[in-house]
Amino acid sequence: MATTGTQTPSSASSTASNASNASIASIASIASIDMERIELHWEAREEEYLTGLASQARELAVRHSLAAAQARRLYNGLGLPGMLLPLVAAAINESLTDYKIAATALRLGAACLAAVNTWLNNGARAAAHEASSAAFE
Repeated sequence: MATTGTQTPSSASSTASNASNASIASIASIASIDMERIELHWEAREEEYLTGLASQARELAVRHSLAAAQARRLYNGLGLPGMLLPLVAAAINESLTDYKIAATALRLGAACLAAVNTWLNNGARAAAHEASSAAFE
């Protein structure tokens, strides 16, 4: 019997089976090569590195929270007296006619506090620290 160019169904399935076995073998060899690569292994040093990063992030979040609280205290500590001193000076202005130097000193003190508070920009600094703290948490 002469053979023709066609394959029987059993020979076609065996050819497909051989091809799939060959591809599985090549994938397995690639996987075994990949498993030998040192950078793919999860080791204690990676664990230590990642836990170190996490602890640094927590520490930075705490430090930024503390810096934000300090900037808020400075903002309120300089802003509140800078706002109240002129009000007090205006309220007792008529009784300070004999003490013009004291009234002038109150107004100058209020202006200096307002200038320092503006120059230090503690409100924006506190907001920036709060945003950074939230980013690290």
